[in-house]
Amino acid sequence: MKPFIIPFFLRMEGCLRRCAYCRQEIAQEEIITEASQISQLLKISLACRPMGRPCEAAFFGGSFTALPPERRQELYESVQPFLTDGSIDYIRVSTRPDMIDRDIALELFENGIRVVELGVQSLNEDVLELVQRGHDTECPFTATRILKEAGIQVGWQLMQGLPGSSVTEDLKSLRSSLEAHPDFLRLFPCVVLDKTPLADMWRNGKYQPLELEAAVDLLASMLDTCDSAAVPVIRVGLHPSPALRPEVLAGPFHPAFRHLVESRRRLRILEALFKNEEFSEKSISLEIKTGTQSLWRGMANSNTLELMKRFKISELHFIESEKPGIMEASLRKD
Repeated sequence: MKPFIIPFFLRMEGCLRRCAYCRQEIAQEEIITEASQISQLLKISLACRPMGRPCEAAFFGGSFTALPPERRQELYESVQPFLTDGSIDYIRVSTRPDMIDRDIALELFENGIRVVELGVQSLNEDVLELVQRGHDTECPFTATRILKEAGIQVGWQLMQGLPGSSVTEDLKSLRSSLEAHPDFLRLFPCVVLDKTPLADMWRNGKYQPLELEAAVDLLASMLDTCDSAAVPVIRVGLHPSPALRPEVLAGPFHPAFRHLVESRRRLRILEALFKNEEFSEKSISLEIKTGTQSLWRGMANSNTLELMKRFKISELHFIESEKPGIMEASLRKD
């Protein structure tokens, strides 16, 4: 069951440097970090908590474990009463992998943190250096091991299409990431945000981001890989906040990016299903899982139109059913 998340954004607090691609502050619509504000928002948000769902307070948008000890303590204390009375189940934080050691992991666990998201981005040393990340590729593995030994779940955040990377390197980074057995992943194709070093590189012709179609293809393959490894991907693409959209200069940004990716995965399934069939202008029906019709049809019916054209199908119908699995379709010739 998905948790009910009450997020707080730290506006890059604790970040040791600004990475070349980052303008974290514009991705956050509301910044609430004072202890009194946190307590008040928790009370308001908990009134809307759905019955039966686990609840977490989450600190995003900075490097939590790089905050000064007194600041971390302030944040712990703002949530502690809600942990004590059981209205909040645990805390989630995001941080840098080079800001984790055994003492920090123990501190996190003792203060109710049960999920840590690590900003890994890439497992290519040259890429990390180009984007001024400031840690090496071994660091995320060490941090993950320490956190898991402390009883904390670990998620990895990876970026695709960074300077110096390629489709091959991005897939290699993903496969290497899965060797660390993260509990979940977030996958973010890199976009160029105004007023960043990456924007300067793009304007000077020194960086070319992924095109949207290439990014959709890449992420479809990556999700297939994650499914095979049974590692959930809880986010694909940047959250399309109103503040973010006008700042995107280039790159594979789309407000429904995951929908595009999931539709591409299903298009591939249907292409494989149809390739050895002879339809002769027939009407075709497919059984699909209830509630997934828009994913199978594609954005603006694109999958349907592509398949009808390529395989010379006169009509293509999707019949919702509870029988097939989420990524399966049953072909029925009429």
